[in-house]
Amino acid sequence: MVPVDRLTALELFRGSESSLVAALAKRAIEVKFAPDEVVFLTGSEPRGWWIVLEGKVRVVSVFGSRQHVVHTEGPGGTLGEVPLFGGGAHPATGIAAEPTVCALFTRDGLEAAIAEVPAIDAAGTRGGTRNGARSRLARAEMVGQRNWVESKGGGRFRIVDAAAMREALE
Repeated sequence: MVPVDRLTALELFRGSESSLVAALAKRAIEVKFAPDEVVFLTGSEPRGWWIVLEGKVRVVSVFGSRQHVVHTEGPGGTLGEVPLFGGGAHPATGIAAEPTVCALFTRDGLEAAIAEVPAIDAAGTRGGTRNGARSRLARAEMVGQRNWVESKGGGRFRIVDAAAMREALE
């Protein structure tokens, strides 16, 4: 479990419903990493969705004997959503750049949180209707929510970006 205030302090969760954050917080696993410790490896199956609480994680691709930094995530940054929500293995390696603390949300933990607070799942868009999508987007914009997690069924998830959804609906 991660204290609710650790999550609400992050931009990612500011303005989110308290029940949503509480459902996620009680299922989060706090994981600490020393500098240069591996968070996940290229080609490995995802353990879950990572959110950086403190510190920094470098995401690198290895070409021969060289590492290329793809991006760096600090507090509030998310990692592992592509393979977890889209299926497949990690496309790159995550390495702690300094002492780092992350919240890990396993697939089972996310499913349990969605069962408790269906708003996490954006149930209004599950059927794929434009009206359902518009309704979910309107609710998100009312509370200043910039993204959310949806279940795609079969244990698969995705992160929906409000700006991208607005653009797609126009």
